[in-house]
Formats: sequence, structure tokens, C-alpha cells
Amino acid sequence: MSVADLVADLAHRLRSAYVLPERGAAAADLLTARLAAGAYGAAVDPALCAALTADLAAACADRHLRLTWRRTPADPATAAADARARYREQLAARGYGVARADRAPDGTATVVLTDVGPAGWVGGALAAAFDAVAGARALLLDLRDNPGGTPDGAALVCSYLLPPPPVVVNRVHHPHGEVREYRTAATLPAARFAGPAWVLTSARTFSGAEEVAYNLQALRRATVVGERTRGGAHPTAPHWLTPHVVLHLPYARSVNPVTGTNWEGVGVTPDVPVPAAGAEAAARALAAAAG
Repeated sequence: MSVADLVADLAHRLRSAYVLPERGAAAADLLTARLAAGAYGAAVDPALCAALTADLAAACADRHLRLTWRRTPADPATAAADARARYREQLAARGYGVARADRAPDGTATVVLTDVGPAGWVGGALAAAFDAVAGARALLLDLRDNPGGTPDGAALVCSYLLPPPPVVVNRVHHPHGEVREYRTAATLPAARFAGPAWVLTSARTFSGAEEVAYNLQALRRATVVGERTRGGAHPTAPHWLTPHVVLHLPYARSVNPVTGTNWEGVGVTPDVPVPAAGAEAAARALAAAAG
């Protein structure tokens, strides 16, 4: 595929499938004009992906929207399924996103999540984590090194901190009118945590991890301690433009039922702003003061 063909394909997908149609059209026009001006050279390579991603960021300011270069070529017909299988393998190798779940001598528990994977995959690990901290007097939910995951995974994490009647925590709106609701679980295989909770965030916290923090903050169920998060609220799907080039294209918009909006572009604002490195200590101090 030539650079011109790749840009044409990319522009078509932006116009037809990007979550915000007007921005998608504007981005497509920008890339087409930049191509005509000779901005992208003649090679389909990692440098082209970087240049196109920079122009997409300038047009849309969407941290999910980007192109990546895959060194090992993929068959576009099976690439999505293969990538999902690899993601599950990687998630399993990382304990399905549960890096730590324990209790300190003072009775404060900590659960460190490094992913918010699909609910059907991570349910067992989350149940074991919340079993491990059952009965603690306070909880620190550490999302500082969490790049995100899926809306159903975020709803499952929230379920462990919210009471049993299911509640809608996110509505995902598609450009053509479809709306999908994500609710907390009516029943869980482990006990819900009912005590006071603090969520730790950093400038690295992104996407589905931001949703967990945003949802719990909006429902006044947890206090967010740390740094403002990265600001990515759009569900995203991969599109293979070539065997090496993947377009990560946001296709829908999250809307919190409490706030009527989301954290896209602005991040989650902490209730207690402190540098990420000091967030755990700050949250422990708050938990101690709360008794």
C-alpha cells in the first residue's frame, strides 16, 4: 500500500466511523491537505505512523486516536482475534490485573490494579482480591499504573465498592444512536467492600481505570487522591490498515449518568491533589484520621 492509499483509507474511516463526526471530517481534511503538501514522504513505516498520529492529535486532541506500527506483520483478516488472544495471555501473566491485595497492621487494605480487563476474564482475580481484604477498616484502591481496559471490567470493579442493587455507572453512546448501559453486578462471588475507600491516581492512569475513579467519585463512594489522570473516555477498536499499521479508532462516547459527561480530554480531578509518589502515604493519613 502506498502512503497516498493509506491516508485515503484513514481519512475514509475518520469520516465514517470516528466517535465525533465533525472532528473526524476535519481530521480527514487535514491529513489529505498535509499529504498533498508532501508532508508524509514516500515510505509506509514507523515514522509515518508517528507523523500521522501527531496530526491526528492536533486535529482531535483524543489520546486514544493513534496509529501504531507492528514489527511482525499480521493478517488483517485474523489480526483482531489474534490481538485479543495475545491480550488475554498477557493479562493472565499479570495476574489478570491484580498486582497486590493485602492488609496492613493498622487494618487498612490495599488493592493494586494494573489493568481493568474484560469482566469475564478478570472476575476470579478480582473476587480473590476482595476476599483477601474483606473486613478491613478502609481500602486504598491503587490505579496509579493502570492504563485501562474495558467498560464492563470497570463496572465490575465498581461493583465491589457499591451496594447490591445494580446501578448504571456508564452509558456508551454511539454516533448513530445506539446506547449501551453498563451496570454494577447484582451478585458477586466475594464480599463487597463497605468501608471508606480512597482511589489513588497518577498522570498515567488512563481509560477504563479513569472510569473506575470517575464513577466512584461521582457517586461519592470514594475519595480520589493523587494526580489528574490522562483523559481518555472514548471506547476504541483496532483497524488494520496494512499488515504493519494499526489504527486505534474511538467509536463511541462514555456518559456518566450522574455528571452527564465524562473525563475525555480533562482527566479525573483528584479530591486531594498530591504527587503520585506520595498518594499512598496521603491516603493512609486520611484513613487514619477517619478512624
